[in-house]
Amino acid sequence: MSIILNGSTGITTPADSITGNATVGGTLTVTGATTLAGTTLGATTATSLTIGGVAPVAVAPGAVGNVIFTTDGSTWSSTQKIVQGTAVVSTSGTSISFTSIPSWVKRITLMLQGVSTTGTSKVLVRIGTSGGIASTGYLGSNFGNGIANTETTGFAVAPEMTAAILFHGAMTIANFSGNTWVSSVAIGRSDGPNAYAGGGSLALASALTQLSITTVNGTDTFDAGSVNIFYE
Repeated sequence: MSIILNGSTGITTPADSITGNATVGGTLTVTGATTLAGTTLGATTATSLTIGGVAPVAVAPGAVGNVIFTTDGSTWSSTQKIVQGTAVVSTSGTSISFTSIPSWVKRITLMLQGVSTTGTSKVLVRIGTSGGIASTGYLGSNFGNGIANTETTGFAVAPEMTAAILFHGAMTIANFSGNTWVSSVAIGRSDGPNAYAGGGSLALASALTQLSITTVNGTDTFDAGSVNIFYE
């Protein structure tokens, strides 16, 4: 049985009372003396019930790890609690993008596994809207291996890069408020005993719908590893 209660609601036993606005999906079984919006019921079983003009809904999670979720406040469905993307090998090209990120998302985690490039230009993560990827206006810095760096054209994965570096770790990009997002990164290397940390922020013009991983110069090519995201 699924019960969603909105508004001022009181439930007592054995005399049960439900007031305010309520939506009940599935089968509602009433065993005590129950009052719904001023009407007293006896022992009652209802297979459908509309309260406050809201139609009933019956949705089961459907799979382990799923939750009942709404993207618009009225339509409910079963979805993964954390939605995992499809891993993309980072062995070619100058950028890797993840698009069609839902507008309700509040946190995105980008994961890097053995990522490397052919050059020395720093690796960046950029976010964007349906109008395109933002390449300016980023605030923040990162540090590691005795190096500190600020970057305004993206969220830097690390303050340095060479063709030998292999990055492993994650960057989290979370919604601060409105269309403003903040990032934090913790990255290690498997080619040597070095690690990096940092953070930043960017205010977008509208809802975030995509992100990409690239380099400052935009021409160095990825040549090892893979990347993926999950969002929630």
